[in-house]
Amino acid sequence: MNVWWYVLAVFVSYWTIVKELSRRGVLERYGITAHGPLLMIRTERGQHLLEKLAIHRRFWKLYAEFGIPLMIIGMLCMTLILISFDIIFFTTHPQPTALNEPRNILLIPGVNEFIPLGYGLIALFITLVVHEVSHAVLCKVEGIKVKSMGLLLLLVPIGGFAEPDEDELFSAKRRERMRVLTAGVMSNFVIALITFTLFFAMLHGISPTNHNVVIVGVEEGSPADLAGVNIGVVKEVNGVEVYSLSDVYSLLENVQEGENVRIRVDDMESVVVAREEHVNGMKVRGVVDGAPAQKAGIKSGMIIKKIDNKEIRGVEDFRDFMNCTKPGQKVKVITDRGMFEFKLASADGKGFMGVYVQDDVAARKLGLLLMEFPADSYLSLLKSIPHQLDTLGGWLLLITLPILGGLGLGGFTGFTGLLNELYEPIMGGKLYMWITSALFWTGWINFNVGLFNCLPAVPLDGGHVFRDSVATLLERFVCRERVERMVEFLALMFAYIIFGSIVLMIVGPYVNLMK
Repeated sequence: MNVWWYVLAVFVSYWTIVKELSRRGVLERYGITAHGPLLMIRTERGQHLLEKLAIHRRFWKLYAEFGIPLMIIGMLCMTLILISFDIIFFTTHPQPTALNEPRNILLIPGVNEFIPLGYGLIALFITLVVHEVSHAVLCKVEGIKVKSMGLLLLLVPIGGFAEPDEDELFSAKRRERMRVLTAGVMSNFVIALITFTLFFAMLHGISPTNHNVVIVGVEEGSPADLAGVNIGVVKEVNGVEVYSLSDVYSLLENVQEGENVRIRVDDMESVVVAREEHVNGMKVRGVVDGAPAQKAGIKSGMIIKKIDNKEIRGVEDFRDFMNCTKPGQKVKVITDRGMFEFKLASADGKGFMGVYVQDDVAARKLGLLLMEFPADSYLSLLKSIPHQLDTLGGWLLLITLPILGGLGLGGFTGFTGLLNELYEPIMGGKLYMWITSALFWTGWINFNVGLFNCLPAVPLDGGHVFRDSVATLLERFVCRERVERMVEFLALMFAYIIFGSIVLMIVGPYVNLMK
């Protein structure tokens, strides 16, 4: 049964319980309001703490005042990013990827597939607390009543809120209101700056292990697949530690068909029965998800015999042919299971089919696709990111690091999974690695939540600041009576543009796919 059916069942059960508790008045007794399945959990506690935090009123006003130009810069950047995506969409018609799935638009751990649950929940909690407490403190500084604070819950926490008295907030002077609204984003950016600084500093206390051989794929139906070998870092072959691909190849070279091979991946050892293949053609060892070959129907295990009019007797013939191709070129691939026609994608200015074609001893005898992970280069690239922040590309790399990677080796999700086996701390043990990863995610989620809230669309903070900023600017040139109507029109127009761009980001590539 698909995992999403379980998720749906849990969600329906949750909503049913919420409706019943709301009907009986149980939620109201505990200060909880239900809006459909969304719960607003309120509390009036913490007022005394807010008053104590707000004592340094001059500092907080300067703090929030500095946040106004930062929010406007963030507003411009986020709007330009969305408009750039619209232009890319209409000019290149991209194919759907995991990024277009609605769940990956939300920065919710456990829902977004790129955000690990444990680190993500810690980072999201910190993000929500600093954002909403900052709003509340500035309300106290500006003399605006805070009715309550609380948490937004939709099975899992999806947001927080400080609930000021709206009449007092929107009757306050514009500059006072803008300071209240920018305080949350300002605090998210400050937390991001602190945690990213600590994260990049702690990278200097991490070094690669000596084990760099990584299993990137297991051929379906191969000896390794039957033995239950999974993707991971190869530590030993037949009891001998291995540190490079040449180590693995030398240990497998003289292994005979039917002989047992003991292979330890991470901390698990498997026994694989070796085979010896004699293939007339080139065997497909794996296919890249979303690549032209996969979309055309080519699968792992097929044998490519001819491409167009060229005979393919092995990997060298295949590489010679592909080196002479161009992106968009139409090819006819003849395999042992039929003929496939499709257009090549682009990679380094040449045609890209999207098949794994390793012709090495590990692939032949065990069915393993191996690579030697460039651990030193990967760590150096991570360390270099702060030095790239004087360019737009550096900022885009930081924003998309867990999703797109930008390092040529996939997204960085902290020192988890494979990276936890490929790197070790100079001191501090596993706790050091855990803290480093937690710092990264805290910085990343704070930074992205801050940027998202800069968007000039009500009800986001940026939407309200946009309205006040435009009104202040227009009053210099237009009579006060017309300002309100013009501001309403512009705010509505930007809200529609931003909402439309987000919808286009999610559904647009699927519309292209159906054409």
